[in-house]
Amino acid sequence: MNKKRERQSVSSCNIIIKLVMLITLLVFVSINNLPAQPLASAKSKFVGNIIGNAYNIRSDFTKYWNQVTPENASKWGSVEGTPGSYNWTALDLIYNFALNNNIPFKHHTLVWGQQYPSFVATLDSATLYQRIEAWIKICGERYPKTAMVDVVNEPLHAFTGTGANLIKALGGAGSTGWDWVAKAFELTRKYWPASTKLILNDYNIINSATKTNNLISIVNVLKAKGLIDGIGIQAHGFEVDGPSPATLSGNLDKLAATGIPIYITEFDLSSADDAIHLQKYRTIFPVLYEHPGVVGITLWGYVFGQTWRADAHLLTDRNAERPSLQWLRNYLLAPFRPALLYPVGTRDEVRNPIVKWRASQSATAYRLQISDNRLLTTMVVDTVVADTVFQCKTLESGSTYYWRVSAKNNKADGEFTAVASFVTGSKIVSVKNEQLPNSFELKQNYPNPFNPSTVISYIVPVASRVTLKVYDVLGREVATLVDEYMPAGTHSTLFMPRLAKEKAGALSSSFSSGVYLYRLATPTAAITKKMILVQ
Repeated sequence: MNKKRERQSVSSCNIIIKLVMLITLLVFVSINNLPAQPLASAKSKFVGNIIGNAYNIRSDFTKYWNQVTPENASKWGSVEGTPGSYNWTALDLIYNFALNNNIPFKHHTLVWGQQYPSFVATLDSATLYQRIEAWIKICGERYPKTAMVDVVNEPLHAFTGTGANLIKALGGAGSTGWDWVAKAFELTRKYWPASTKLILNDYNIINSATKTNNLISIVNVLKAKGLIDGIGIQAHGFEVDGPSPATLSGNLDKLAATGIPIYITEFDLSSADDAIHLQKYRTIFPVLYEHPGVVGITLWGYVFGQTWRADAHLLTDRNAERPSLQWLRNYLLAPFRPALLYPVGTRDEVRNPIVKWRASQSATAYRLQISDNRLLTTMVVDTVVADTVFQCKTLESGSTYYWRVSAKNNKADGEFTAVASFVTGSKIVSVKNEQLPNSFELKQNYPNPFNPSTVISYIVPVASRVTLKVYDVLGREVATLVDEYMPAGTHSTLFMPRLAKEKAGALSSSFSSGVYLYRLATPTAAITKKMILVQ
């Protein structure tokens, strides 16, 4: 009898073990068959890449990237060999791949002073214009779901030699100096869907204030005619690996001030040394990607032996991820670095100051570090907090302190901010005596009337959830400028109607000239004011 029960017990145990193994196997198979999410799937900005070989598109493309650009397949010379004779095979494959995977497709490019058909050298201007118009028209009709198109590529650099024939055919410099560029955009606007963003693309721009200004002069010509939707900034290593982050950011600021969204169109960084390559990515990529005027970034290759610039790959010849790609994954999962608000570079601070930083989207907590040495090798404060305000303990008087903050969420820890500093004085105050504003106030925007941008400042007396929204005269919300937990103090935000429209993806509002309302609200108060946009 006991032996029978023992056999039954052993049999029951075996069944349980087999069930557990089966469930474990099913879970494993289920997890491994889930569709891979692109690296930037949690972000509002895309991170895309190119497809060079349309006949062998890598199965891991959508594991990493959520936007696609043909490297060469959509260039004029790749499609039209002789007048009126088109080979669409490669371009069709890439376009359909993008549509089937629900990722934005960008056409690169319609008019460029390189990689054009050989007949550009032989046709007269009138006939060549007809071929240009036909090329633009047929592309717009064949690829109606294209998200973006580089209408003119490298107008400041590439149209020399035979390429100058394109300028002549499109009408030459004309009264604006860039009439030929405007004509290319006019044709594209005429023949392409209204939903396709028309982009002006060029290289060697943000490494120089002069070159940035030169591109802005073309942008303004197109903007005055309502022809441009995006500024394409190529960012190969030879352009962005060298200038300081401040130079790159400052020139992006100038471009953003036009009110036209910025697309980083051709990004790569090169080094055979993994450590150097990683450091370059950690230094340069966030400067471009986190800029408020940038709506997305496209890398120019990622596979060993298949990048335009040597040693720019992110996957090795064995398909292993380089440290740079591993870092990029974590960076895109984590919140962006917060902006430090106060104290930054101040002197005679109270010995128990309140430090403040701006909230970072998707952050659930922040790590704050304060040190008494520039290298942050020893910490006076090293803590994790949920708020964006922290009351320091009493510090030494007449001393310099260095601080930084990182944001984190349940997926990853973000990068630390740059280090800021302050010097303490001799005073010690309680929190209630600290010099904080005691009124809730919304200031008149400046300038007003405005075009293309204006600054809205406001005062929040206590830390709280704050929204700042823009409405048209019918009361319809057209833009959200602020929607986050804000520390007490004075704050400012820049309102660029065109950029706000691009970020929201809102086609319902064209931000035409007229009166708009902007409303500041907290859980306990609200103020509304008027502003005037003049287009």
